[in-house]
Amino acid sequence: MPRSSTLSAGTKSWPAAMREALGACRSVFISLFIFSLLINLLALTASLYMMQVYDRVLASRSEVTLAMLTAMALAALLAMAGLELVRGRLMVRIGLWLDRRLGGPVLMSSIRGVLRGGERSAQGLRDLGTFRTFLTGPSMFPLLDAPWVPLYLIVIFLLHPALGWIATLAAVLLFGLALVNEFVTRDLLRRAGVASQQTQLGADQAARHAHAIDAMACCPR
Repeated sequence: MPRSSTLSAGTKSWPAAMREALGACRSVFISLFIFSLLINLLALTASLYMMQVYDRVLASRSEVTLAMLTAMALAALLAMAGLELVRGRLMVRIGLWLDRRLGGPVLMSSIRGVLRGGERSAQGLRDLGTFRTFLTGPSMFPLLDAPWVPLYLIVIFLLHPALGWIATLAAVLLFGLALVNEFVTRDLLRRAGVASQQTQLGADQAARHAHAIDAMACCPR
């Protein structure tokens, strides 16, 4: 994990601080990429185990072979679980580190915006929190695992070309459906996000002017 003191809020803008912070995390993301490769390789354990059981154990009826295969499969699954645990904790540490490093610049950017006549809002801090939640949440792991889809397709092709083509067509179909879903929902999600920000801004302003609202008898009794 890169070690650095928190950026001086007055020296760097929020976009520049974000670029610098993500650049500092480059080696960590490379490590996550390698972890994802190992996890996806170990994810083939169950399939390979069953293939070996049907091919070797049932034919030879050897309990020793079954015990050895089972021990190897359990060791591989435990290693995969350990790697997933380390990957998850590493993502959490990245999120916390980004929050400590970028919290100051984001807050100062909001303050400068108010001083320049902009709206009084801590939307930047909320956006940073959303980004941190994305990094530490389950949505990040499919992005790390997606580049290894060809690995599974190669394994399926090695089993049988027909199965490989079926899996390839299914993958293309799922990717196409994802693109269609993105195009259909993009504008709706954008408008929903804008409406949510405006609602939050209005709620913040109402909370700041609570005494004035109460004095004008705008609150239900």
